[in-house]
Amino acid sequence: LERGVGIVAGARRSGSLRLHKEALHDSRQRGEVAAMVKKQVLEALTQYISRLEVPPIAGSYKLTPGGDFGYALGSIVLSLVEVPSDKVVIVLSNRNVTIRASEISATLKGFHWVYRQK
Repeated sequence: LERGVGIVAGARRSGSLRLHKEALHDSRQRGEVAAMVKKQVLEALTQYISRLEVPPIAGSYKLTPGGDFGYALGSIVLSLVEVPSDKVVIVLSNRNVTIRASEISATLKGFHWVYRQK
């Protein structure tokens, strides 16, 4: 949030907010503004996901003839987060911004796991 406030304050000083207002009426400028917003969203989203604390996961699985087993994963650390830019959609309408991202992937850098056959 602090970074975003700084960006808006800098945009006011540089006059780029005027450019963004003008983009409302010029499709080429709208495309440029949308590309800039998408690039910044991709960067922020990738950093955010990389820092997520993944809660422990536990469950059970039913095997046919062998019975059931329980499992748990914890201390999950993500790395190499990838957010494909072609799978990010940003919709600007009135005062709302909607962001949708799909096919996000990450490598598990580390985790602990246990299992027990029931």
